[in-house]
Amino acid sequence: MDALREVDGVAYVRFASVYRNFREIEAFSKILDDMNHPSVAINDPSQETP
Repeated sequence: MDALREVDGVAYVRFASVYRNFREIEAFSKILDDMNHPSVAINDPSQETP
């Protein structure tokens, strides 16, 4: 999914909304925030808090 994110942000958000099966607006909002702040990778385990 990261490759799609780099190529086409809109397609990425559309795909992620189906693939991740969002149930709450907060989860969808997080994806948009992550798109606006690319320094934090979405699937980067080093960014997770223990």
